[in-house]
Amino acid sequence: MTVCFEPRSNTAVTAVFQDGFTQVLSAADRVYLGVVHRAERIKDSERLDTSSMAQAIKNSGKVAYACTTHKELADRLFQDISEAAGGLIVFFTNGSFDGVPKKTADRMASGLKF
Repeated sequence: MTVCFEPRSNTAVTAVFQDGFTQVLSAADRVYLGVVHRAERIKDSERLDTSSMAQAIKNSGKVAYACTTHKELADRLFQDISEAAGGLIVFFTNGSFDGVPKKTADRMASGLKF
């Protein structure tokens, strides 16, 4: 299973649930962490740290990326999908994720190679 997570809600962007998110996301085979929404409005000490989350997930033996842009996330996802044989992709967001879920669905529906 592949999981893409966009920390976007008022609580998801903070460090409050960082350990919980890391633990839950570690159940996936591959994890792609998107950009923290409105990161500039949150103190570093209170902001979700996707880099440390990705490292903790990697330490559990899984594949994880903390992406600096949604384009980077999409590019990595599409590359990995083209190399893998199927599987489930789940997107967690309460926003548009810059259209990444739709672009992924459109590419898969059209049968285009990633």
